Amino acid sequence: MLTFEQAIRETTARLQDAGSASAGLDASLLLMLATGKDRLHLYTHPYTELTPTEFACFEGYVSRREKGEPIAYITGEREFWGLSFAVKPGVLIPRPDSETLVATLIALVGDKNAEAKIAEIGVGSGALIISILKEFPHFIGYGVDSEPTPVVVTQQNAQKHGVENRLTVMQGSWCGPLPDGLNVIISNPPYIRRGEISTLMRDVRNYEPHTALDGGDDGLDAYRSLIPAAYGKLIAGGLLLLEIGHDQKGDVEALLEKDKWQSVHAFQDLAGHVRVLGAVRA
Repeated sequence: MLTFEQAIRETTARLQDAGSASAGLDASLLLMLATGKDRLHLYTHPYTELTPTEFACFEGYVSRREKGEPIAYITGEREFWGLSFAVKPGVLIPRPDSETLVATLIALVGDKNAEAKIAEIGVGSGALIISILKEFPHFIGYGVDSEPTPVVVTQQNAQKHGVENRLTVMQGSWCGPLPDGLNVIISNPPYIRRGEISTLMRDVRNYEPHTALDGGDDGLDAYRSLIPAAYGKLIAGGLLLLEIGHDQKGDVEALLEKDKWQSVHAFQDLAGHVRVLGAVRA
């Protein structure tokens, strides 16, 4: 039977051959999942042999990863903003780039004791809205998604992180289910051009929900619907924060009509790309 050290070494090679860009990390995470041991234990007990049950479980996980299934779907979780969020097929996996939106809102609001009503359109796992509610204990949140699975997963994550009493999650189209008089609306809508979906990494292209990726022929379909819908739900002076693609700043700015939106600003991610547009309702 394989030892921990052999399992990590051999699996790293297998996953590299299968095209994983994070083969060593994947091997460790899958072994941790199969054995119930943390990373420190694996590396301080390298000659411990897997039990037959652990080995069978591990092989199953590795086989799924070799086929391209995202590691987050196999482990059932993904870290975001220092928190662990449950994810599953049908839910977009949170990306580090999206943390820019959380950081932007914190910088703009400033006061962690501020009170506000905030909504997220397209909640996915709930990573964005829940992270914000954790940072602002007096915020009241609303979340909307067009699909049932993200609604359920977000509710589960809200309970896990103790914000379920401040977050109402609903299935619906855009801002339709939301109350009026919101202070903030945030969204990471689908913005990938339809023709580029086939060029995405296998993990994303074959496994993550295309409804959360496909932004139409020019990548702007969601913004055309979302921006006017958000305008109708925000108070005067209310804030709209949108995640955008790295080359979409000008195109999305053009959709923010000057007589309806003021103080439009762009915010960069850690790589120096414009990642978030913020606009204030006139």
